[in-house]
Amino acid sequence: MIQNYFKIALRNLKKHKLFSLINFFGLTIGMAAGIIILLHVSFELSYDDFHEGSTDIYRITMNESRHGVATAGRAKVYGFIAEDLQENFPEVMAAGRIINLSGIMGNFTMGYQDKQFALDRAYYGDPSLFQIFSFKSKAGDLQQSLAAPFSVVVSESFARKFFGDESPLGKTLIQNGGDAYQITAIIEALPENSHLQFECIFSLSSLAEERIWQYMPGWADWLTYIRLTPDTEPEIFLEKMTQADIVANHLNNASANGRSSRLDLQPLGDIHLYSQLEGEASVNGNATLTFSLLIIAFFILLIAWINYINLATARSMERAREVGIRKVVGAQRQGLIMQFVLESLLLNVIASALAILLVRDQLPFFAQLLGHPLEFSFYGQHLLWGILGLFFIAGVVLSSIYPAWVLSAHQPITVLKGSLSHGRQTFSSRKALIIFQFAASIVLITMTAAIYQQINFMRSKSLGVNIDQTLIVAGPAVVGDDYVSDVSGFRNDLAMQSAIKSTTVSTNIPGRESTWGGRIRLRNAESATPLGADFMGIDYNFINAYEMRMLEGRAFSEEFPSDENAIILNESATRQLGFTDYTAAIGEVALGWRNREFEIIGIMADHHQLSLHEAMQPTVYFLRKTGSFYSIKLQSNNIASTIEMIQARYDAHFPGNPFEFYFLDSYFDRQYRADYRFGQVFSLFSGLAILIACLGLFAFSAFTASRRTREVGIRKVLGASSTGIFQLLSKDFLRIILIAALFALPATLWLVNAWLENYAFRINPGFLLFTLPPLLVLMVALFTISIQAVKSALINPVEALRHE
Repeated sequence: MIQNYFKIALRNLKKHKLFSLINFFGLTIGMAAGIIILLHVSFELSYDDFHEGSTDIYRITMNESRHGVATAGRAKVYGFIAEDLQENFPEVMAAGRIINLSGIMGNFTMGYQDKQFALDRAYYGDPSLFQIFSFKSKAGDLQQSLAAPFSVVVSESFARKFFGDESPLGKTLIQNGGDAYQITAIIEALPENSHLQFECIFSLSSLAEERIWQYMPGWADWLTYIRLTPDTEPEIFLEKMTQADIVANHLNNASANGRSSRLDLQPLGDIHLYSQLEGEASVNGNATLTFSLLIIAFFILLIAWINYINLATARSMERAREVGIRKVVGAQRQGLIMQFVLESLLLNVIASALAILLVRDQLPFFAQLLGHPLEFSFYGQHLLWGILGLFFIAGVVLSSIYPAWVLSAHQPITVLKGSLSHGRQTFSSRKALIIFQFAASIVLITMTAAIYQQINFMRSKSLGVNIDQTLIVAGPAVVGDDYVSDVSGFRNDLAMQSAIKSTTVSTNIPGRESTWGGRIRLRNAESATPLGADFMGIDYNFINAYEMRMLEGRAFSEEFPSDENAIILNESATRQLGFTDYTAAIGEVALGWRNREFEIIGIMADHHQLSLHEAMQPTVYFLRKTGSFYSIKLQSNNIASTIEMIQARYDAHFPGNPFEFYFLDSYFDRQYRADYRFGQVFSLFSGLAILIACLGLFAFSAFTASRRTREVGIRKVLGASSTGIFQLLSKDFLRIILIAALFALPATLWLVNAWLENYAFRINPGFLLFTLPPLLVLMVALFTISIQAVKSALINPVEALRHE
């Protein structure tokens, strides 16, 4: 019996080739898209789960407020917190902290023999880090690797870059031309799904004799992690930690001026997708964007299943005679339902096999598009295959049960008399499904348009600084006693070159998160709450070189020696200090770090230091003749030879330092890399969903037109025009699209505005954004229907009247 069912299923697939191909295509693309997106979501959810006991690992974060008003959420906290937690809380098995001093203390270079490399991801860390994290050792004992001063743990990629195939264990690296660090362990290649990515970790005890160490524990620049005992309830521990008020106990005056800091626990597994705090270790993902792709995958599959249901029920008249004859010869309804379920099963099995082959073939392309590796294996990925199995079962059930129920319900006597009606319920159900298809297509097109409008807005909006033709060169880490004069000589050499427009030195650059923060307050407002702000050291040329706009006062000038004790504020800082009239701020004295007095000499217009995701931050600019970054403005078309010339002069003035450079516009745009990638991925899969919907519409309109062939013939005999025939065949679809647009409008309004909440600066969705997608869907639908309408209109009436 089963064999007979399969024979009939194959016969029906061959008989209706167009409908079968459309169903195969839709289901194959839908399943392939679902597999790809599931692989992507699986990777995003797997971040940091390779650590043993990862559910017991937490990061300590900090929420700051002033007078009860939240001001900042920080991924970094004070250095003393890890020690306090380890000593006073028995629930804490281990507490560890790391700090990236690059940018705070200047750039880092590591040397071995005649090799020199710049480091960007170099941390100082506690030995206890490897009691918390279970990174794998390629060589050496990680547990003891950071116990001794001047020891360093390096990553496998770092070791390969320095030493090739030679074992680096026990060898000595020279940091910044001075301190010697011994390699005590090598960590296996860091997994891509680790939020902590580093080249090396220096032992924190190496800084114990440094003068700066006395200040460092009080800096809120430490990433701090703890491992709790397995039986600890996180909520109870958090309450206990809150009651202890560690920050207030260490900073006795913290609450006297209305400022407070509350510590929080962040599960390790939540960091990548659910954390967008200040001072993140790396650029994190976004749960909203990740799961929105999952919704698209579901839409694609659902649209493909709807196509199958619509086409199956639309052919009910053809299949009705088959059902009637089977019932006359004794077939039971259960057997008929089984027949249609097996047809759907066969279609889904073939589509699934094709989808798997397609995914395996195109996996490298999608891995590049998504920006991370994708692993698709028949072994080990039990959760993935379990979800795919559920999707498969759901597809078979959804796409077969309703058509099977409708078709098997026909009465034999009615069918064989030829008086079968489609039934109002079946017709209404098909309309509802088509409305859903069109509504989903309108939502997807609108979202795609909104994403690209926002991306174009971010790329075209003025940043408030000119970053064009700007080459950034990393400042030297190995410096001598005459460093200031070396910097001056380097700049003077470049100033003599016609290819160089200007050169400026700073502690930070646009597009880079601030690594230098502090608090200032007005000297004559001692009771006021100090303002937390970003601090940035710039030289005399910086403001002019970047074409930044001064609103009041003046920029730093060599004509004023007193500028070494002066500062410039941006608009945000000026307003938050209480000034509504910027002129009134000029000449005021502010107290900065360690109560040093600074005169306010200028107010600068706000500019976008970071992407448009971020709000404007209060910033304080002070004069500094050296820095970690050289911004070189170019005015030459021969970029390669200009860079060679700059490198030659850099090597002459700063020997023993690697020459590291990049262009600022590319560096700034890296902040939008995730947005660009999401836009591409969303557009691709949305396009596939819309294509499948249009193919379903084409097939359904073709079938509808064929069912009305005799009617068209009679109308033509009676004088109907081709235009009238087109209107006849399209009016029902036009009503459906209008209803779909009405259903889609509130959904798109909510989704677009919810997505734009991710941006501090965003587009204002206009009328066209919500009206053009329905018009586009209407045009596509009319084009699709017109093909069938023209074909029906051109048919010979005699042939049409012969049609059965």
